[in-house]
Amino acid sequence: MTDILKNDDLNNCKFSMEILEKNINNLKLYTILLTQHLTPDFCAKYFCIPNDIYAKDDSDQEIYMHTILRYQPHLVEKEIIKYKTLFYD
Repeated sequence: MTDILKNDDLNNCKFSMEILEKNINNLKLYTILLTQHLTPDFCAKYFCIPNDIYAKDDSDQEIYMHTILRYQPHLVEKEIIKYKTLFYD
């Protein structure tokens, strides 16, 4: 499979964080959140970024910590916050 992804591709396969990062400008954040198995650093980097620069629409702008934890139940809030602090504070 090619490394250039579309949102529909996310429904069919799980992708590495590296491939998702390479395609972040092509993909809706909300679709990534709902379909992929994410890491705490990925979530902090792309969902907790100031000014929502990766958001494609209103649903992407409405991703909050409780939303991340709902759809990524393997993650722990403390870990996401740790990376958010590392990246943005």
